[in-house]
Amino acid sequence: MPYDELYPAGVGKAVVERTCVACHGPNFLPRRKWTEQSANAALDLMMNVSGGARERGMITPAMMSPADRQAALAYITSNFGADKPVRSTKVQEYPLDEKVLGRAMTLRDLTTHFLQDLSAGAVERKSLTSTAMGMSGSLGHTPVVDSNQNVWFTVIVGNKIGKWDRAAEKVVALYEPPTKNSYPYGVFVDKNDKLWFAEFAGCNITKFDPVSQDFTEYSPLTKPCQIRRLGMDSKGIVWFGIYSHGKLGKLDPSKAER
Repeated sequence: MPYDELYPAGVGKAVVERTCVACHGPNFLPRRKWTEQSANAALDLMMNVSGGARERGMITPAMMSPADRQAALAYITSNFGADKPVRSTKVQEYPLDEKVLGRAMTLRDLTTHFLQDLSAGAVERKSLTSTAMGMSGSLGHTPVVDSNQNVWFTVIVGNKIGKWDRAAEKVVALYEPPTKNSYPYGVFVDKNDKLWFAEFAGCNITKFDPVSQDFTEYSPLTKPCQIRRLGMDSKGIVWFGIYSHGKLGKLDPSKAER
């Protein structure tokens, strides 16, 4: 059904869209029958009300005030409650380049990680558990490859970035950024083999030098915030998305102060 019918106008819609829908997609909520109890439990989990090992919730107070939470709860139970049918909306499909995908590598969240050989023509897929990788209970994310064919990835829950040696087929190093519970998220390798990653909860753009093992954290103008993805253009400018505020950020490393 059309998105606007599935998500009718009303108090709480904007809160639900910038938190639940922005992360889980438009079909997560309407495919479940939410009671007040189950919706509250889900919000508690995402906001880390219990104060578990994460220490920070994926939804921060800056993203959802107490009033926002009540509005979101009412919207979810009213439109996707136990008395409502399971529904969905059509999600735009993107064309896939099978030739490029044949050389792809993915690192899946949760407990299973898949590393696929990037060499031309090699399609053998290797499956490894996070425990076997020495990362029990961690969430690996966003693998990238440097000029020496080392695989680097972020560890969201675990607050580290890791290095996977493809020849040895094991994680050979884990490094922790200065900000505690920063939730390292998107990452890329620049032309000098420096790593740049977004601190989702730490609200920083961070550079890591694998040689000196030094971290440099850059703070955006908007704080507190949540940052997911970033990239560098041909002039060495870092662009990043401030997920929590719907903003596009620009960082010039040559002019920025630490």
